[in-house]
Amino acid sequence: MASPPRSRRACGTGIGARGRLERTRSSSPREYLLRGLLRCDVCGRRMEAGAIRGVVYYRCRAKTLTHGSPALAEHPLTVNLREDHLVAPIDRWLGTLFHRTHRDHTIASLLTAQDDNDHDTHRALLRRRIADADAKLQRPPRRHRSGR
Repeated sequence: MASPPRSRRACGTGIGARGRLERTRSSSPREYLLRGLLRCDVCGRRMEAGAIRGVVYYRCRAKTLTHGSPALAEHPLTVNLREDHLVAPIDRWLGTLFHRTHRDHTIASLLTAQDDNDHDTHRALLRRRIADADAKLQRPPRRHRSGR
C-alpha cells in the first residue's frame, strides 16, 4: 500500500519549518552560555554552538542554507565566533551595570521593565495558571462518598 503524499509542512519546507529548525536542543552534556541567543549577521539564522578542540564556538555554515537562498551570494563558507571572546566583554558590561555607582539605576530599570500591565500573552497565561492554582488551594477539600 502506498503512503499518502507528504504535505509541504511535513517536509519541513512549509510555514512552520523555520521555527522547528531553530529550536534549541538541550541534549548536549556541555553547557553553552549563549545557546540560542546569537544570530548570523549575513543570513539572520541562529548560530549553532559546538566545541572544536576544547574551545566553544558559535557558527553558521553556508552549506546548510537552502539552495537558491539570496544569502548564499554573500555568506562565507563558515562564520565562527569564539565564546570566550564574546563572554569576557559581556561580563565586563554586566559588572559596570551592577557596580555600586550604577546599581540603583539598574535595579530601577529592571523593575520598570517588569510592568504588571504588560501585554505579553505567555506571561498572562502563566499568571492565569497561578491564579487558578491559588483558587484551587483555597477551596475546602471535597469529601468522597463511598458506595456503601
